[in-house]
Amino acid sequence: MVPVNESVTQVKFCGPEGEVDVPTPEGRMIVFRRGETIFVPTDFAKCLEQKHNFIVGDQRLCVLLKTLRKGSRKKVLIWRSYALGDLLMLHTVLRRLRNCYPQLDLYLMTSEAYHDPFTDTPVFTLARPGDRHYDHKILLDGVVEVDHTGHNGARVHRAEIFWRALMDGVPNAPQLMPEDWYLQLPKESRDKANKYITARGLARGVRERPLIGFQVKGSGPKKTFPFDEVRKFVSLLVERGFDVFLIERDRGCVWNGDHVFSMPDAPTSQMIALCNYLDAMVVMDSGPLWFSHVTERAVPIVCFLGPTRPTERINYHPIWNEGGAVAIRCNERIGCPSCFEKEERCGDTTACLQQVRAEDYIQELETKLRDVITVGKRVYGS
Repeated sequence: MVPVNESVTQVKFCGPEGEVDVPTPEGRMIVFRRGETIFVPTDFAKCLEQKHNFIVGDQRLCVLLKTLRKGSRKKVLIWRSYALGDLLMLHTVLRRLRNCYPQLDLYLMTSEAYHDPFTDTPVFTLARPGDRHYDHKILLDGVVEVDHTGHNGARVHRAEIFWRALMDGVPNAPQLMPEDWYLQLPKESRDKANKYITARGLARGVRERPLIGFQVKGSGPKKTFPFDEVRKFVSLLVERGFDVFLIERDRGCVWNGDHVFSMPDAPTSQMIALCNYLDAMVVMDSGPLWFSHVTERAVPIVCFLGPTRPTERINYHPIWNEGGAVAIRCNERIGCPSCFEKEERCGDTTACLQQVRAEDYIQELETKLRDVITVGKRVYGS
């Protein structure tokens, strides 16, 4: 988008509030709603340019890239307020961006609730309100949510949607690479995860049974199995010779048992660090799915999917091509097509996931777990 004429400039408000009223130099009030672009007098736009919560002019990255000169550096602020899985994908995208354009210094503005896993990453600096002046600002809230529409956006992986949003207008844009997923975690979290594993005799080469992670809850009811069925799944897997680590921080949603382990109340970075020790993970379409991507060596997964499809959710897993990331299509069991969470046929009940009964799925799950574990051993040599 470009200014409609020389006297006005586009401005977008990105602050935490839903809307703000800002007085112009003439005393007139202009209402800015978060994420909406409006056009204001150019002189007034220049006053807003230095303010942290406003993007002035065309926010597309290609506009900035055209101004890059040899030896110059530019500070780029990127807003993405939520959620953990999306931020892990965004980290991957920004790693590729830094590799392609090392003269860009990247800053991420997000909720402090999500800071923990990213405190030691060399990819970007976590920004705080009012930190500094930036040469360019980009808002990525609402960008990947097009995958809920069932139209073109729904047929593209969210990492790809982020990448396309940044590369819009950039000629001969490079592609995302599997190695872009790795997230450097804080040393303290890695050390605590190692201590936890070692103290319980679960280290590779020591343990006698495969150690798998099982996601207890999704990001909401639409991505969560009935809790009783989760317990049955875990019990049946233990009977079939697996040790199970419960991927869940909520102390009220974990339990003690033979061959069942958990680490409630641990910070997210420690939970991700522990995933490095797993032979495989059982996940749904939410945060822990992305944990499996960003570990030092990607963890093989079996992913239960309902409204979404493998080609939009797990096809960017680093060992997808080797067969180390597979899906169980719950919607196919009830003859329902992928709806991309529109849920028109089931009346917003996510019936495909809520109908899951452990006894009906355990054989398929066990077979696929053993298959992806074999793939992991072949890929990593142990």
